[in-house]
Amino acid sequence: MKQLLWRLVVLGMFAAMPLVSSGMTYTRFGDTLILSGPVETADIEQLKDQLVPEVRNLVFRGVSGRGGYEARHLADVVGSAKLTTVVHGQCSYMCVRMFLFGKQRMFSAGTRLEASFIDISASILAKTGQAADVDVQFFRSAADIPYRYLARYVFALDSEKGERPSLLVFHPDAKTSKGSFMGCEKGDFIPACDALSDVDALSVGIITTRERFTHPGLQELDEIKVPAPSGVADLQDRPAVPTLSDNCAGKRYETFLRMEKPRAFVVSKAGGCYSADAQDILPYRQAMEACQKKGKDCRFYAVDDAVVFKPY
Repeated sequence: MKQLLWRLVVLGMFAAMPLVSSGMTYTRFGDTLILSGPVETADIEQLKDQLVPEVRNLVFRGVSGRGGYEARHLADVVGSAKLTTVVHGQCSYMCVRMFLFGKQRMFSAGTRLEASFIDISASILAKTGQAADVDVQFFRSAADIPYRYLARYVFALDSEKGERPSLLVFHPDAKTSKGSFMGCEKGDFIPACDALSDVDALSVGIITTRERFTHPGLQELDEIKVPAPSGVADLQDRPAVPTLSDNCAGKRYETFLRMEKPRAFVVSKAGGCYSADAQDILPYRQAMEACQKKGKDCRFYAVDDAVVFKPY
């Protein structure tokens, strides 16, 4: 009850004002504007209207979209406002461009360090795989990332699959198995990454301070409770769920075993499976809710390093 009352007080103090008029959702808490959702062309003018003089901080919380035209214009809007930009969760494509135009740039303190990251990949590429001049200029001017990494992980293109690798950038203090700055190739469900130990987000200017941004409006729900280990099977064994599909019991589960902890693997009685890991803000909750949206009688099969499943 005390927690609920505190949240209500906080909301009143900061006068949160959500607005959805096009693609993105805008929620303002005093001097902080939180953006989330897909970007559309109309957001170019909408963001201008939202950036009133009182707004000094711009938080990206689940912003999506890949349009080059919108990305360039929205980046100009952010740059002109001279804001502090903040990454809360995953930031890729359009989000990256807007974030890097912030005068000051930070990671959010509202999530685990491993759950907020920047996925840098060029948004405009010719079919030959050559980077457009505007992309080269943007990434070299916005952040001092060594060009050898840009060429290999940002501007490269797999001509057969139409996929490109990318750079994943976390806060320098993030404790992932590959460190806080990595070059990644596309893979099944999760990318295959190499640690790039000679650079970090602060040293190349992707962020301007090691300090993390705190704000009451960025508090997340708590993780949901998970069962205790059940002992029905060893973690490395093929899942002991008779109704589970071959894909889930095989390739999907093998992928889960390579994921970063905290992680969860959830199954449904109909045979489906859902997983989430350390790069998700609330992996236990997210895996279970993803299952519940599509399946019935969802249960945790494995959490972190233990099988917790209880047979149907």
